[in-house]
Amino acid sequence: MSQVKHTCGIWAGLALIGVTSLFCGRSADAADTPDFQEVRKLVLEHLKGVNENDLNRAAVEGLLNAFYPRIALVTNQLDQALDAASGAIAKTVVFERAYGYVRLTSVPAGLARALGSTISELESKQKLAGLILDLRFADGFDFRESAAIADLFVETEQPLLKWTGTSLSSTTKTNAIGLPVTVLVNRQTTGAAEALAGVLQWTGVSLTIGSPTAGQARVYREFPLNNGQKIRVASQTVELGDGTALTDTGLTPDLVVTVDADVERAHLEDPFATKGESAGTAALGADGIAGSEASGRERRRLNESELIRMRGETLGTGPKEPEEKQAPLITDPSLARALDFLKGWAALKRQR
Repeated sequence: MSQVKHTCGIWAGLALIGVTSLFCGRSADAADTPDFQEVRKLVLEHLKGVNENDLNRAAVEGLLNAFYPRIALVTNQLDQALDAASGAIAKTVVFERAYGYVRLTSVPAGLARALGSTISELESKQKLAGLILDLRFADGFDFRESAAIADLFVETEQPLLKWTGTSLSSTTKTNAIGLPVTVLVNRQTTGAAEALAGVLQWTGVSLTIGSPTAGQARVYREFPLNNGQKIRVASQTVELGDGTALTDTGLTPDLVVTVDADVERAHLEDPFATKGESAGTAALGADGIAGSEASGRERRRLNESELIRMRGETLGTGPKEPEEKQAPLITDPSLARALDFLKGWAALKRQR
């Protein structure tokens, strides 16, 4: 097995001899859950071609899937892959020549340095007015790296993350990244990625947008298995600097945007997608509310320059200019809200 198996139980290898009241991820006290040993016996006696090894494999895979991310089964190959921090940066884009976008898939060791270099590279090409850090569907096990990434944005020394026997703080610096930041999260934001989103929100670095996170930010212990693999078991609760736990209920975004997970995955590949969208992915209107015109056509978001030009024409104080070619419409609701916030922030900054 050469990849992380989404976990469904704590001691996967003991599935057939110790876990008799779990089946396919359902709770042990569920009234409609059959007895595991009874099902096992019937399968062995009557399902042709199935043996003990087949049942053991099925039980392990079922347990691994049911309890992810509280447990993860890893291999040496996976450990090597997790060390490749650059691979965790899945996508970088600059929207409207001013707003950097970076999507992460996990938080492995070394990511803070790789992310810092990526942001510096984006800024070297054009002056950024804001940054969007997309942590939707991101996970990870390295909570020290979560704190190291947060430290890139924090100017003063303050506590960031802690768990039993460990407390991580930012350092005083003059070169902290000072860009306005928005962080995108969803129910599949978990582990070290969830901790990163939480600490950026708590320190006031970012505005968090999306749906509540998984509530699975826990420090893991590793245990070797007889087949040479290792299993990571969630053992300690991770807390923010003020003692707030990042488990169970998950992180509540500053701006809640609920989108179907499959639709959201599609938007990660193409934020301008217009086909197969659910009601939750309607484009944002000029008033910042998701919706569409009575005709059923999508409402195009007006940018700041268009609003100023329209206001000038209404008051008769400005000439009508030829309409520019419309830019593609971003239909990813969370991303659209993030851009709206950053553009609003930039406009306020210019007025000061």
